[in-house]
Amino acid sequence: MTNRSVIVTGSTGFVAGHLIEQLVREGYNVTGIDLKKKLQPPTHWTEFTEDLRNFEKIRSILEKVKPDIVFHLAAQTSVAVSSREPVADVVHNVEVSVGLAQIITDLETPRLVFTSTGGAMYGEESSPPYTERTPENPKSIYGVSKLAVENYLRVVTNGSNTQISTIRPANIYGPEQSHLGEAGVVAIFGALMLANKDVTIFGTGEDTRDYIFVDDIVAILIKAATEDPGLYLAGTGVETSTNQIFNTLKKITGYDKLPVYQPARSGDVARSSLSSKKAQQLWGWKPEIDLEDGLTKTVTWLRDTI
Repeated sequence: MTNRSVIVTGSTGFVAGHLIEQLVREGYNVTGIDLKKKLQPPTHWTEFTEDLRNFEKIRSILEKVKPDIVFHLAAQTSVAVSSREPVADVVHNVEVSVGLAQIITDLETPRLVFTSTGGAMYGEESSPPYTERTPENPKSIYGVSKLAVENYLRVVTNGSNTQISTIRPANIYGPEQSHLGEAGVVAIFGALMLANKDVTIFGTGEDTRDYIFVDDIVAILIKAATEDPGLYLAGTGVETSTNQIFNTLKKITGYDKLPVYQPARSGDVARSSLSSKKAQQLWGWKPEIDLEDGLTKTVTWLRDTI
């Protein structure tokens, strides 16, 4: 158990919610910051409903909480949205992060854990699985903004007492992921199948992603807060096509329709998977939940919830 104090930005989000639950279980004093409120008021952690762009207010919260660790998860996370609204993506993903980093540096917060992207960070001239040595070449505004934040954080905190750990995750899925947006193919497909509605696949469906269960990401984020800082990829190293996701979910849900194919979307990459050898060697972390088990857990949650 620990009595260390942490702040989690984007606290009403999918991954943040799971992270906060685990941090509370491990005895951390948790404060969440988000523009939205939780539907149910938190009982074991503190919630601030604030816009992260209100830097004066965010500074006052950090001065009050004096966190040992800040987990920065707040972000616009859809590649499709970033392509349609690039300026908004820069505001929500770059401007907010740079302002937060400046406050953290000024207050000498010991550790900042930044959740970047692995799935949207690399170009098609490199073959997966990608590693920390693979040259970055994002093809979407979302990926570009995340890479920009990584560089800003490095420069803003240079020479300060704040250490940074950056996690580049693969495609995260699991219970409590929203099925209503444009990101999160597992939740979207699963919800549509349970409702017996048509499922749309963009492109041929042979594009691949590396799907990683949310509990595994929570585990590496906590490692990133407590182990030696640095840049780490978090994936399974396995490429899974959209068609494979469709067919596995079809089997789990009992869905009997064929997918509806539409043209591929701008910014989507053809292939992606991430090697986690560095995290395994240096932190002793590796993914524990296999894909079919994780998909089954997700469908069970969707069936009980929607």
